[in-house]
Amino acid sequence: MTDEAVLVGVDENGLGSRLGPMTVTAVRVRIDRTRLKDTAAVRRVVDRANIGDSKERCAHGSMGDTEGAVLAILARHLGATPRSLTELTELTTIESDAELRRICPAGEAPTVCFGDAVALPAFGDGPTKEHFATAETLMEKGFRLDAARVSVQCAGRINEAKAAGRSRMDVDLDAMLALVATLAVEGQPVIASLGKVGARMRYHDALAARFALVRTELEERARSTYHVANVGTLSFIMDGDATEPAISLASMVGKYARELWMHRHNRYWTRAVEGVVAVSGYHDPVTARLVSATALARKKLQIPERCFER
Repeated sequence: MTDEAVLVGVDENGLGSRLGPMTVTAVRVRIDRTRLKDTAAVRRVVDRANIGDSKERCAHGSMGDTEGAVLAILARHLGATPRSLTELTELTTIESDAELRRICPAGEAPTVCFGDAVALPAFGDGPTKEHFATAETLMEKGFRLDAARVSVQCAGRINEAKAAGRSRMDVDLDAMLALVATLAVEGQPVIASLGKVGARMRYHDALAARFALVRTELEERARSTYHVANVGTLSFIMDGDATEPAISLASMVGKYARELWMHRHNRYWTRAVEGVVAVSGYHDPVTARLVSATALARKKLQIPERCFER
């Protein structure tokens, strides 16, 4: 019988952006301990596969390699070959289509967010032979993606939470815990690693609100660790996307998902308003110019501020 460990990695992308959604992503990975005996061995394997911190490896405007890597892993590890963002959303997103559209207003706003299926690959030619070979090598070495799930928090949902007195960090943490609950394995404890939410050190109360029997094991600036009955061990780790293999993979998948949603938004606005160029959605001059250039059009199209900008 295989000596197997189940890792869950969770991370967010777009927490501090001005436009577009925040994507909170979790992956479940099965580790063959007969081949990968410790964390250092796992880290070496994922480093060779160029899996790491998405902020360093997946820059806006140069997503082709990351897209190829993610699509190759989905294909080889999960047998999934989404042909569009719509299909990828159906495959991975924990919210139903109805829930994603729950607060959509009348007017053109739903078209901005959902009207374009966005064919995949969107940023290049798709997976190369090298991408597929790398995905297969990961499995051969004992690192296999078992599931990938994404929570999409659009500007409207984040603004709705803000109006109720909850910060985007609260939304981030809620989504993280929902994802862990979704990927928990009955009868097999998981080792879950989550990126820390800001500088927050204590998570016991948030965990206890969702899970029964939570025991605090460690609460420090760099790491906060808890044991959760019927789930396993959850550790919130500072800069975990750079050090924890499962978080690194979640970060890359989540970055790809967020960039696809921004690509959909950019395609809409570059067609709707002359002179507008694609933007990252973060707090930069190019994004600011798009906000200004689309103001009149958004008013005519009945797109409320709460659905556009956080």
